Amino acid sequence: MTEPPFCYRWILLGALVLPGLYLPMLKAPFDFTEDSCLVYPQAETPGEILSQVMQSTWREFQTTGPFRPVTWAHWHSAASLFGPRAELRRMMRLLWCMLTTATLLLLLREINASLPAAFVCAAYAMWNPFRAEIWLNLGMPEAFAYPYAMLALYASLRGARSESPWGWDVLGWVMLLLCLGIKNVFIALIPALVWFRLMAGQRPWQQQWPGALGYGLLALLPLLHFAWLKLDPKPTHFPTQLSLAQAIHFIRAFASAISFYTLLPTFVVLVFAVRWQSLLKHGPILVGAVLLIVSGMAIYMPITEMYPRYTMPAVWGYDLVLALVLTQLTTLPLFTRQLVWAGLLLTLALVGWRCLNRQDLLLARCQMNWLALRYLENHLANPPLANHTVALVHPTQGTNHLDLSLGECFHLVGHLHHRKRLQAVLQYGPEAGEAGWVLAGQRYDPGSGYQLEREFVGRRRLPGEDFRCRLWKRVE
Repeated sequence: MTEPPFCYRWILLGALVLPGLYLPMLKAPFDFTEDSCLVYPQAETPGEILSQVMQSTWREFQTTGPFRPVTWAHWHSAASLFGPRAELRRMMRLLWCMLTTATLLLLLREINASLPAAFVCAAYAMWNPFRAEIWLNLGMPEAFAYPYAMLALYASLRGARSESPWGWDVLGWVMLLLCLGIKNVFIALIPALVWFRLMAGQRPWQQQWPGALGYGLLALLPLLHFAWLKLDPKPTHFPTQLSLAQAIHFIRAFASAISFYTLLPTFVVLVFAVRWQSLLKHGPILVGAVLLIVSGMAIYMPITEMYPRYTMPAVWGYDLVLALVLTQLTTLPLFTRQLVWAGLLLTLALVGWRCLNRQDLLLARCQMNWLALRYLENHLANPPLANHTVALVHPTQGTNHLDLSLGECFHLVGHLHHRKRLQAVLQYGPEAGEAGWVLAGQRYDPGSGYQLEREFVGRRRLPGEDFRCRLWKRVE
């Protein structure tokens, strides 16, 4: 076995430094793109938390179809431990980001990526503004699964290379089981895990199959779940449809999640400069990375809604390839090497700036929504105003930053309901109807029967347009 390219102290340093880009989020309140019901504690004792997890898991399975007990365990445990204290939840998310960075660097160390390649690759992975949604929002399942997946991949490699693999196998199986309990789509990890366990070590694959079999058998769980859904379909299940349009949506999201357009000039230089034959010594790792990309794409192709986070785990395969390619830069002529590193660092700075800009957008949006929420609670909480209906209006399609989105309206209502400080009747939809009060984006005009009561502004700290929403009062 070759000597690791860098020591564990560098992993600790990277885990402390790279997530530092998200320090501005420590002062962020709860946002309005999350399940607001998950912010407020519903249980206190471990037994009550377990009961809530079981009930929520079963209810979701019966309605929309997913089976996610580990996700619900994360959600309910956080609500019970931290309650409606956003600063504690944000600190926990930053610590989880640090843990994830450490596991990613540990995996890159195991595939013999060089120290500069591992750090640059990890920075791109953690700072990409499209992937960043899992660190900016508090309830994204992909954030929970990320370190588990990295440890599963690491354990499969260690198991293949170890003389006593059973400890590594058990660790890998447990981590994979946790991933499957977060989202069944992480079955896409299994082809790469099986391949690594069989082919990444020095022993012939015939001696490696017991460990690989454990990963393969765990695939039965999501397959049985999938069969159940197909045998007992319900109208409320999430729709799936394989189409060319879906493939295009995924490829566009994948390109954004790997900073393809930003890195395109550097990619062109790498294609012509790198000695690709030198990568053949990493053949088993490259094959496993390709399996991650292909299976990650295949698992999400039929899903009609596309979000950047759905590119995981496909982008994790790309990260492995990028780290190995960047490791080969030491073989290039000095000028070419300097040119590539200059391009990488410049584009990394741009990616970091875009990540900071996205955080600023979210902070301003949160400020606007919380100003509106607190005004409603403070001024409409007592009779006779409390008897009025408050309508939160969103467009049916074509939503942009000038509107309140459907998600924001839904979660505003959720926060108001759980905080129990406003007794008015709450509703949300594309029209105000006969509501006494209307909260909407700045594009919406409720008509001559209303007068403007208050405008709420979310201020940008970085250059850019402020966000505004307006509260309208019905006049007789």
